[in-house]
Amino acid sequence: MSKARTVDLAFTRALPKIELHAHLTGSISRECLHAIWLQRIQAEPDFPLQDPLTAMPAGKVNYDLTTYATKSVLCDFEADNVVYLELRSTPRAVPTALPPITKTDYVDAILATIKAHNGGPGPLHTTLILSIDRRSTLEDALDTVDIAIARRAQGVVGIDLCGDPSKGTVSDLRPAFTKAHTAGLGVCVHFGEIPSADASELEEMLSWQPHRIGHAIYMPGEIKDEVRRRALGVELCLSCNVHAKMLPKGGGLEEHHFGEWCKDGRGAVVALCTDDVGVFCSPLSQEYYLAAKHFKLEQGDIQRLCEDMVGIVFAEEAEKDRLRDLYLQWTDLAFAIQAQSNGVMSAIGKLPLVSCPQEEQIASHAAMNKIGNYRHNTSVYMFALLASTLLAAYLITGTSARDDPNYNGAMLLSMVLYTLVWQVGNKRSAQREATRVQELRKAGYLESKGQRGGWEEKDEGMETRE
Repeated sequence: MSKARTVDLAFTRALPKIELHAHLTGSISRECLHAIWLQRIQAEPDFPLQDPLTAMPAGKVNYDLTTYATKSVLCDFEADNVVYLELRSTPRAVPTALPPITKTDYVDAILATIKAHNGGPGPLHTTLILSIDRRSTLEDALDTVDIAIARRAQGVVGIDLCGDPSKGTVSDLRPAFTKAHTAGLGVCVHFGEIPSADASELEEMLSWQPHRIGHAIYMPGEIKDEVRRRALGVELCLSCNVHAKMLPKGGGLEEHHFGEWCKDGRGAVVALCTDDVGVFCSPLSQEYYLAAKHFKLEQGDIQRLCEDMVGIVFAEEAEKDRLRDLYLQWTDLAFAIQAQSNGVMSAIGKLPLVSCPQEEQIASHAAMNKIGNYRHNTSVYMFALLASTLLAAYLITGTSARDDPNYNGAMLLSMVLYTLVWQVGNKRSAQREATRVQELRKAGYLESKGQRGGWEEKDEGMETRE
């Protein structure tokens, strides 16, 4: 396999990514939980919960979701070069708090943090999906849908069905999801998570006209065919499914149904997701790397996965256009790297990664945009060549007949001028790009091969390019 096509972590980290299935509480890192724990211990020395860095308690723990925690989650996704995120959370009231916290207060607190982060200079744009637990009453579910509808302008884009797949009667919640769909909200459901998934229950959820289904592990053939026929989005979470032993017979990555859906090519759109990155410690770039490694995908396959996901996000068309433009720019960047592999940029190591604080994000993306300008500069010089040739041809045909003895001499002169302009333009382009690369290296946004695991250097635990 060629060097330019093999996927490694440098590629998946630099690739702009879309995350569509990420639970807020499950995405909080252990470091963030540790910081919250320290604050709690200082205020309440006898607080009984163990340090999250020492041991994660069994089951799901309901930690206080402060602005700090939500911001930390957004920052972590942005550090992994996620450019669009649909975060999901179940609205919850805390009546024992002082003052009491309502479901609306909870949602507004998250939306305020998202708004502040979206207003920054970084490339990440985040929206919110409100989740409804399968065990909810219809009254509670309708209340959640009403909150979502009332806050669409603030960034709520969809409704999700979640919770213990062995609990609850989902048909009781049909009116809530019907109302959400009618209001124009995106609808996604956790689907086929356990072997005992009832086909009639799956059919019930499909009757809600969901736009995407999550996990989709256990499904009869006729349900799979219907998912393909409707071209639904299928949210797949590799590490979550493997480490939580959700696959048949506790299968590993090679047995994951991602391979079936990804290579099927019949309608459904695959979305690689993390689910609970704070629990399973596998960011989205790692998920893409694992998919490429275990299912023999190349760089073009991975980029197509990302580009196809644009069509199934719950965002407005303007945001979809922004994402499409980002992938066009990424294509230009890849073109620039390959086009200058003759020595000008062959020493480039890992591409700059997006990270917090946001000033670094701007510099990182500015670096990529400057490199991408190579294609633009080449087009300018090609235009100059064409213009010089046309001008020479105009002067010739405008002053002499074709049988004029000076015609051949003028054509020869035109070709000489054409070659001269091409050589000068090409040299200037190479010099300009070499200067840019040098400046970017001095600023710390590009690294030379050998500094920190370059594109052609082996990285510990990674596939190498052969």
